[in-house]
Amino acid sequence: MPATNSAYTLLSVIAALSSISDAAPLEVDLGYVGVRGLRNETTGVNSYLGISFAAPPRAPIAIESQNKYTKGQIPNASSHNVQCNQGTPQWSEVVPILTTALASGGASIKSSEDCLHLDIFTPSMPESVSLPVLLSIHGGGYTLGNGADAAAGSNFVNRSDGGMIFVTIQHRLGGYGFLSSDAIEEESAPDAGLLDVRAATESLSEEALTNAIDASYEIGYAQGPYAYGVFYYGPAVDGRIIQDLPFQELEAGYFAKVPLITDHTTFERAGFSNLSTKTLQ
Repeated sequence: MPATNSAYTLLSVIAALSSISDAAPLEVDLGYVGVRGLRNETTGVNSYLGISFAAPPRAPIAIESQNKYTKGQIPNASSHNVQCNQGTPQWSEVVPILTTALASGGASIKSSEDCLHLDIFTPSMPESVSLPVLLSIHGGGYTLGNGADAAAGSNFVNRSDGGMIFVTIQHRLGGYGFLSSDAIEEESAPDAGLLDVRAATESLSEEALTNAIDASYEIGYAQGPYAYGVFYYGPAVDGRIIQDLPFQELEAGYFAKVPLITDHTTFERAGFSNLSTKTLQ
């Protein structure tokens, strides 16, 4: 069956992590489980890496909605655990620079099907209890990449001067996330990778989270193909999911109450062109 909301109580995690004290070591007790992370005194950023937002697959393409951790555990969230199995396409051999760029940061990380993890970066000294949450989705053409670039999350939070929380997620790739056949459609979902993204997004969007950390809003930030899809996971009116074409929703004024940040992705088409071409006719 498709991925569902967090088996691990993500809402409680972020609520607790966003208000860490200066005590060392950096460890949070959520009641049923603890989380051990890292604090960088120089940058003023707390990092919690590799926290599961769903249990690992129990069938070829399924995600069981069950708690991965047992009561009393203290998972070590001080380092990246794994990346999702990479589905390196054959065409990448023609443009090796793309493979290198998309997989950067993941060379030293092993791959696994148990990869539905997220990283949370919070300020050591938050400016208030009402902080925006920025959700980052890595690029890679649905086949490559990972959320292991800790520098990005740390830099965002550091430059915000205690004004935001940064969350990056991982999702299944290639055949593990985007198989398509009658059997898959009958017993599971052909777009499991997209459902992974939705599961993580919904976990961050629920009212319990905004009440717990007094988050003022959630923003989507994506690279590669997800750059267009992130609109549909973003807020429209009072946190509702966009149900129409983004430009039509904007024209209708459905962003009146919700802050909106937009950007554009890189011109990726150039990466698929003939590299021996020097001029354009």
